[in-house]
Amino acid sequence: MLIEESAIARILAITDGHPHDTQELCHFAWERALTLGKVVTSADVEAALGDVIEAEDAHYTTLWESLARAQRALVQALVAEQTTSPYTEAFRAWIATTLGSVVRLQGSAAARASAQATLTVTAHQTESVD
Repeated sequence: MLIEESAIARILAITDGHPHDTQELCHFAWERALTLGKVVTSADVEAALGDVIEAEDAHYTTLWESLARAQRALVQALVAEQTTSPYTEAFRAWIATTLGSVVRLQGSAAARASAQATLTVTAHQTESVD
């Protein structure tokens, strides 16, 4: 079985080279091409991405539902801000302000502390990977 150069480039663009994500997307693209008896193309990669999302949906739903409200607010704030530097002091201050207002509406200082701890742990894990 062969794979087009454009399909490889698309896989790496989607996964940003993350090893697990790359392997999973390649697996689904390979299975699709093997079933169809053809070379893996960019179109196969796009279709495989849909398969990956479908296969991982239950995992991400369970993960989302396991988060505390403040942690969900943190994730939503990270998505809304679309920053490339979520560990800068400016972003942390923005998060504190944003989460502070969300958590005040919920009336829970513990929830705010949980979200701040999540941000701190996530920052530490990412910094140690880099």
